[in-house]
Amino acid sequence: MKLIGRNRDAETTKIDIINCVGAAHCGRPLWKPLPAVGRHRGAPLHFMRIKVNPKKCSGCHLCEMVCSLLHLGILNIEKSAIHIQKDDLDTSLNTPILCHQCKEMKCLYGEEMGADLEKRKFIWNKIRAKRCPFNALSILGENAYHCDLCGENPQCIKVCTPKAISLQK
Repeated sequence: MKLIGRNRDAETTKIDIINCVGAAHCGRPLWKPLPAVGRHRGAPLHFMRIKVNPKKCSGCHLCEMVCSLLHLGILNIEKSAIHIQKDDLDTSLNTPILCHQCKEMKCLYGEEMGADLEKRKFIWNKIRAKRCPFNALSILGENAYHCDLCGENPQCIKVCTPKAISLQK
């Protein structure tokens, strides 16, 4: 893997991943969703939540990378629904921040759209992010990035090796 650099506002990043070892490996997709093992099969989307344990987070940013790669096809951690917040001055903890999947979605108050349909969308208008009481939606430009739980198969949980994020039972 070779990293060349990253442009915050670019539609595509300047991260160049060299994964072609031979002609047989070229042209393969960079990321395929992992199988749905250990998730709540058949559980409605509004019952699923991601639990965060900041004491276990190593700050590796793999969850951010897989989120942007799966949803947008690019590696850009600013265009991810999950973000790692580092507290350098006090506790030195890395805290994953993402949508809490609230029962009463205050971010959607005043809108005529159904909350169940909107929960399934990844890109929202940034006005909704400003209504979030937890400041959990990330904003880049005019878009806010909302955790849609990868269609009931959260990939960030599967790549988190220290198990800092897990599916809440």
